[in-house]
Order: sequence, then structure tokens, then C-alpha cells
Amino acid sequence: MKLLISMFILSVPFYSIGVFISDKYISISHVFAVLVALMIVVFLAKNKLKKSEVSWTKYFFYFLLVTMLGITLSPYAPALYFKGIIQILGISVMLCMAIMVVKYVKAYPPRLTQLIKLMLFVVGLVAVVGVAQFFIFNFTPFPSLMMFDFLNTLADGSVWRDPGFVGPIHRVNSFTAEPTAMARYLCLGLGFALIRLGFAGKVAKNQLVAYVPLWVALSIVLAMLVSLSINAYLLFIVVAFALIILPKKTSVRMFFRLGSASAIVLVSLLAIDYSTEKNFYKKFMTANIVFDSSSVDTSENGQLSALAIASNITVALKSLEASPMFGGGLGSHSLSYDVYAPWYVGGISVLDGLNADDAASLLYRLISETGVIGTSLFLFALGNIIYRARKLILSPNTESRNKVIVMALAASCVGMFEIYLTRTGHYYDPVFWVLIAITMASILRTPNITLGGSCEVDKK
Repeated sequence: MKLLISMFILSVPFYSIGVFISDKYISISHVFAVLVALMIVVFLAKNKLKKSEVSWTKYFFYFLLVTMLGITLSPYAPALYFKGIIQILGISVMLCMAIMVVKYVKAYPPRLTQLIKLMLFVVGLVAVVGVAQFFIFNFTPFPSLMMFDFLNTLADGSVWRDPGFVGPIHRVNSFTAEPTAMARYLCLGLGFALIRLGFAGKVAKNQLVAYVPLWVALSIVLAMLVSLSINAYLLFIVVAFALIILPKKTSVRMFFRLGSASAIVLVSLLAIDYSTEKNFYKKFMTANIVFDSSSVDTSENGQLSALAIASNITVALKSLEASPMFGGGLGSHSLSYDVYAPWYVGGISVLDGLNADDAASLLYRLISETGVIGTSLFLFALGNIIYRARKLILSPNTESRNKVIVMALAASCVGMFEIYLTRTGHYYDPVFWVLIAITMASILRTPNITLGGSCEVDKK
């Protein structure tokens, strides 16, 4: 089990290594997730799964039960059945994978440090490649040295994309699909990086010095800044804010640090905007389309991201209006898109169907496909993870290093949930679920065992 889980964590950022089979993309990380999940069959056969190892998933399973009902009641049934079942199976596999990670860590608590170090190493690798890419793309005559379009040849389809430009500045995405995707992978270690760089104070920083290499922390922050992604900058602020609110006590110093983090992002934005002759500002202002469709210019390609978000919001709300309790059924958003897409979609050939499969946002996809009940259950399941993490952080019986580790993971979770709910609509993306798995493993493992492996029980 140790080897399988380790290989899965190592493979997560390499989502772009895979193949298309019958128009369905199968990543190497999906394969390892399935292998880890299948281990649950062995433990079920031996009756070795404990209630504490699975009880945290109950709201996710309630969600799955509701979506099964929603598919049968869907106005798109029976055409939806196959796609809906695929979504249910995908989420179920990721839940089983997470349960096995929790079980593994509870059985061998000191090995949590190995999983975290492995995760931080591979995230650091993504970051280093992104930073190097930025330098080579923008300051050398050899940009092709850091292109990864050969991954498309391996997959026999479009996986890796050239991130393009903002004005004269070439964006970066490392070996992930796009800059926003790179930001998601970096989010796995962003909480650790900020704490390691002193954002949560000297005491918290010292707890992580032996576990988070400085090169990892610096490269993650630098890669976020050079991504030229509005989503990455927002993610940076969200994780920093989470580190403020997760501990019980806040101070003027903590808010000063949040202000400093915000200032870093603001200065980066101003520098980029100046360097790109205000093209970045123009891109940011296209968000107005979401609130005012009359401002749409079908001849302006720079509006595509905003148009994709705006069109999917419109479709999601109309789908909710048509079926408020259960939505259109799991996997139905693309079908609803064909029915409810706004007027401007037909006028832009590039936009036609853009993000229709995933609604460009997990929140709007949930609203569209699962209605009020399914959306509430899924959000409650995510909120329950943060609640459990904060409860452990505030507990006086928790060893101090464990508190810092859980705080770093929980802050990253807050950021990950934010970026998925606002800009990524995949139900069973490995990066999303591996963070949930490691976070819950760190919360549920045997209390008061340090990452170094020694047992220490705090005395009151």
C-alpha cells in the first residue's frame, strides 16, 4: 500500500501524462487512484475498515445517493445515464482512495511526514519548472526549450497548451495544462510555503524548517507570482487569509502579514500591468461581462474567459429554475448548455461549447446538475473538513507541530475549494482529492504523535 499511495501522490501533478480512449482522457494519476481505491475491497473482505476511517465521508456519500435519485428524475434521462454513472464512479473512486490514505496513516502515523514531504517535493518541482519557464520564455531566444507539447503527441489529443501572452509577457504553466491549473497544483503546498517563509510567525515557521525546504517554499510563491493568472493571485490571498482565521487567536501582526501578502500581489499586478501596457487590467475588467451581458463584444477574443464564466452561470441558474431540488442530473450541464446558452454564444465560434462540460466552476456545475439538495450536501462535506481541522488546531491536547501541519493543510484546502468552486468544475480531479485525503489523514491519525515519529503527550 505504501508504494501505491506514494506513486499516486508523485503522479498527481503529472496529470498531463495520459491517453485519450474513446474521447475520454485517462491520466496516469487516475490509474494510480483506481489502484489505491481497489485496496478497499481487500479490507472490506477482511472486515478491517473502522468506523472512524470512513465516517468523515458520510456527507459525500449522501451527496452520491441524492445524485443517483437526481439522475433518474432528470429531464434528460435516459440519455444522461451513462455519463451520470461515470461521474458517480469517479467520485466514488476518489472517496475510496481518500479512505485508504486515512487508513494507511492511522495504521502508521509517523509515515505522514513521508507523504507530506513527497507532496511538497513534487509541488516544488512544478514550481521550479514554472519559474524557469518564465525566465526562458521572456528573457532568452529559446522558448521552445520549455515547451511540453510533446505530451499531446503521447496522449494523442490536446492536453498541454501554450499558455499564451499578456501583452508582450509570455505566461507560464509548467508542465500542467494552463496557468490556472498550475496554480491548483501549487496550492497543495502553498499553506506550507507561507508558514515556512514566516507568514504565521516565528514559532510556526520553526516547526516546519526541518520538513519544508526553503527552495520549495520560495519556488511555490515565485511561481504563483509569475503565472500571470488572476486566479493564482486570488488563491494566494485566500490561503493567506485562511492562515489568519484558522488559529483561535489573531493579532495585529497577523493582519499586518495579510496586508503584506496583499501588497506583494498588488505590486506584482501593477508591475505586470505596466509591463503589458495595461493589457492585464483590460483582461481583469472583462469580469464585468458576468454582471452585464450588454457589454459583450463578440469580436474581442480577450473576453473569452469572462464569456465562458458568464454563459455557464446563466445556464446553471436556468437549469436550477427548471429543477430546483435535484437539478438536471449529474453530468447534465452540457445538455443544459445546449438549451439555455445565452444569445452571444452563437456569435463566437471559439466560445461555442467552451467549458460546457464542467460549467467553468464546480459551484455552478453543482447548482446546475444537483440542485439545492446536492449542492448543499457537497458544500457541507467540504465545510466539515475545515471544521474538523480548526477543531484540532484549537484543541489544547494537540502537539504543537501537528497544529502547524494541519493549519498548513487546512489553509491549502480553503484555497483549493475556492479555486474549484469559482473556476474549475471537475468532480474527480486527483489534485482536489489528494489534498482532502492527506488533510483528513493528518486530522484523524493517532493524536499527539509528532511528524518525527516520537510519541509526546502534552501535559496540562
